[in-house]
Amino acid sequence: MSNQRKGNYQSKPDGMTNEMGTLKFFKIAQQVLEKEGKTDEAFNFEQMVDWLQSGKSLPKTEEDVIKALGI
Repeated sequence: MSNQRKGNYQSKPDGMTNEMGTLKFFKIAQQVLEKEGKTDEAFNFEQMVDWLQSGKSLPKTEEDVIKALGI
């Protein structure tokens, strides 16, 4: 018989890693588009980076996408 309590395993929520991956995608896409001279398209990706860095989640409705892109 042991005096030790059984340890509880707690995994990290998947949301944080998914959000970081999404943010990284938008940043890289912005850089690639700027290198290719597609500044208008790069600006849209930059808008999404700003949106996500402000703590908001990915837009799920057309209205939210319009707000995120500043249209």
